[in-house]
Amino acid sequence: MKNIQLSTDKHWIEAARARACLEQTTLNDQFRIRLKDYAQRGRKADQAMKLVDRMRGYVRLGERMPTRGQMNER
Repeated sequence: MKNIQLSTDKHWIEAARARACLEQTTLNDQFRIRLKDYAQRGRKADQAMKLVDRMRGYVRLGERMPTRGQMNER
């Protein structure tokens, strides 16, 4: 694992440590979670767009929803 150094206002560090303590975790663990999420955002968006592309043949956008009466017709 690689170490990095960050700097911010003392107030934010203390508040974040207090919240992490309430959540029974550490500031370091929370930073790792946030960093991983931030790094994977682009990949998640690409996966979502691939899903949309696959669904294009199954879902028709722009068509009106049937009325209740039309849905109850037999």
